[in-house]
Amino acid sequence: MNQRRPVSIFGATGQVGRHLAAMLSTHPRFSIGQLVGSPSSVGRDYPAVWGEKETTLTTHYGEWYPALPYPESIPSQVVVGLSDIPDGALVVSSVPERAGPDEDRLAAQKCTIISNSPYRRMDPALTLTIPGIPSTLVGNYVKIPNCATIGIALALYPISHLLKTLPLSVSTYQSLSGRGDARYPKDLAIGNVFPLRHSSEDTEARIQGELRRILPDLTVSVSCYRTPTPVGHLIDVSLFHQGRLSIDTVITQWMTHIAQGNSCGIYLTHADQHPQSLPDSSIDQGMTVVIGNIADHQDAGIIRFTVVVNNLIRGAAGSLILALDSVGNST
Repeated sequence: MNQRRPVSIFGATGQVGRHLAAMLSTHPRFSIGQLVGSPSSVGRDYPAVWGEKETTLTTHYGEWYPALPYPESIPSQVVVGLSDIPDGALVVSSVPERAGPDEDRLAAQKCTIISNSPYRRMDPALTLTIPGIPSTLVGNYVKIPNCATIGIALALYPISHLLKTLPLSVSTYQSLSGRGDARYPKDLAIGNVFPLRHSSEDTEARIQGELRRILPDLTVSVSCYRTPTPVGHLIDVSLFHQGRLSIDTVITQWMTHIAQGNSCGIYLTHADQHPQSLPDSSIDQGMTVVIGNIADHQDAGIIRFTVVVNNLIRGAAGSLILALDSVGNST
């Protein structure tokens, strides 16, 4: 019987880190190693920090914002500091950009790092990868892009060869949990949809740059909005084909890609079905990116469709776990 390999979680007390811990606690090949948090959390019991952070979010936003209960599968541990990660450890990281330089310190310790921190995402010396899209994993320090980028790229990749000369417009409607434990002012967040352009999040520029790295042949314009939704990003895509592309060709390409077993978590609804109307059993507990609401505006020469991605699961923690499966098993 193979022993499960321990994985240190850098940023374990954050929202994505908590989901990572929950997923790793039941993983067949990996187990939880060190739970690394900020200096204010070091030395505290992990369940206590977990409960405090979840309560803070639900108290701030209200009961409609769901708390993530502490799983019984996670053994009670004490939060430790960065120096407690041993040399050569396997590490998943989900820390804010300001803590990113600590990842360089871990790399200097010969650790294998899979990270979705914005820090160094655009550095050509590091691999930026999305599980489900072929890439060459180089080195022991790998980056995962923005959660909305993951949903967009997974939907576009199967049809990307059809779109090389066509402009695309993408609008993302991103949930409050896209900021993790950072809380928006309640009077701004509840009941409003507001643009992220020129905000401190710099989301549009990040997504556009990441798409250029992952799907370099495409020309994509991106606009981003924050919505009063606890979890889940909805993405609206317009393909300006001007009569050079048919909706049947696009749908057939998606179906062929899925039938060949290459989808890595893409589900295609009926063209007129809204992806959020699917039952929970159809979206694989948040790991599936769902494409639907497909329409061909022939007079305007535009094909439109909607993508829904669970930003905390497939867009963040789940993609780190999938990358861990690839990188961790080769080290």
